[in-house]
Amino acid sequence: MRLFAAIVAKFLQSALIVVGLMAVLFTGYLVVTYLWPTVRTLVEAPTQIDQIRDELGRHSREVEARETELEREGTLIAQIRERIEREEDALRGELEQSVKELEEMAARQQARVYETIEQNREHSTEALSAIEREYCSTWNPIKWVTCQRVRARMREFEANVERQRQALSQAALRVEENASAEARKLREDAERELERRTAQMQDELRLGLERFEAVEAERQRLAARADELLLEEQLLHKQHWLAIELERRWPGLLLAALLIFFAPFIRRTLWYFLGMPLVSRARPLQLMPASSKGEIQTHPSARTIEVTVPTGSSLSARSGYIQSDRLGARSALFFDWKAPNLSYASGLIMLTRLEAEADKSDGRLVSLGSPDDPDAYLMEICLDDHPGVVLRARNIVAVVGAISVTAHWRLTSWHAWATSQVRFLTFSGSGSIIVEGYGDVAGHTLEQDCCEKRMPLVIGFDTRLAYKTRRTATFLPYLLDPEREPLVVDVFEGKGMFFHQKNPTSHARQKRTGEHVANFFLDAVRKLLGF
Repeated sequence: MRLFAAIVAKFLQSALIVVGLMAVLFTGYLVVTYLWPTVRTLVEAPTQIDQIRDELGRHSREVEARETELEREGTLIAQIRERIEREEDALRGELEQSVKELEEMAARQQARVYETIEQNREHSTEALSAIEREYCSTWNPIKWVTCQRVRARMREFEANVERQRQALSQAALRVEENASAEARKLREDAERELERRTAQMQDELRLGLERFEAVEAERQRLAARADELLLEEQLLHKQHWLAIELERRWPGLLLAALLIFFAPFIRRTLWYFLGMPLVSRARPLQLMPASSKGEIQTHPSARTIEVTVPTGSSLSARSGYIQSDRLGARSALFFDWKAPNLSYASGLIMLTRLEAEADKSDGRLVSLGSPDDPDAYLMEICLDDHPGVVLRARNIVAVVGAISVTAHWRLTSWHAWATSQVRFLTFSGSGSIIVEGYGDVAGHTLEQDCCEKRMPLVIGFDTRLAYKTRRTATFLPYLLDPEREPLVVDVFEGKGMFFHQKNPTSHARQKRTGEHVANFFLDAVRKLLGF
């Protein structure tokens, strides 16, 4: 029942987050729509724009249809004009051909008549010449009388020939006049037929032009209406751009909000079922050989502890943690001036340094405690010629004695990448290191056995231990609340000690949204570099 209630509560929380994201996306819309008329206008504006777009598309299609009709009418008019010209040319050609044939026929008839007359005249002349040679060149009276009669008949014949010539000329003239009259009649008939056809085609052309002008006027009207609709659409876009943009983009905004919301769950699922099983099979990480010599021990933790600074040594502590007298205290910018970068990486900067008095053989007793968190516990880790312990920089409070800091990079270790930490800061040598934790701080000693601890609880570990990671046993608690149930569990094997706290979330303070956003990226880099 409790699990069901937790699932329902998580579902309701997720729904509220999605609704909150959508509310943020529509905040501008809600601010603008503070009056009902404006709301109604904003609601109706997209519909009006859709109607305008539909009408604009319909008018555009009508304009295209009218333009197509205009092109068709123009083609028809051009065809009519071409047909008129072609028929005029054909009629003129037929008329000219008919007139030419009539003229040629009249000329041939006249030529035949003239030729016949000339042939008859030549025959008559030859016959008269023969008779005159026979009868007129002699002194025979009878032949002379015959010659005179022949000459008289010759004159009559010539007169008849002349009359025939004149008659033929008149006949040829009449034929020519008839041919001309017939040609004129043909020309007049052809012209009348041409005029009739031309008038008919002109009527068709006029009707086509009238239809063309009507279609052009309709096209201009539709184009003007399209311009008006376009201006109206632009005006609506200008007045109600917010509502239009929201209506256009809300599916994408909702999808983006859902992706943003579900991205962590998807990433956690992939890491749990794909990433961590592969990481668990990787070789453990070991910074120092297990056979390295060195002693390590811890003292019980408390909110306030007393640390002994041996004679000839010094204590370097963060500002505000020294609660006893500060006689002879001085400031130190870096823990180790030879390695300022490692001092900064380990958080040992802007320190207060105290030295033990030389006249006291038992050293100097210094009281340490958290200046601003009553739930913070301090614990002293004592090293004696130790090869090193790995500590997180944010948990280090003070250092006593000859302690050196070294950085170890493990870029090829899958376990390092699983914990998002590829640089390990090790503290080695002889002396004491005071660490801070919350809820309680303790050290756990291993004797060739194995122990695991949730990653946020681990403060540090002995470099002689084999270190690896595995995924948490329960999926649903990790999926819903990774802060309470983290994915990675630290596993230590071998002989040595690791240090842990009991409640790292008790010191979490309320942060502003800006701090969360800024620290999200900064904490990732710090964790990667071992801070």
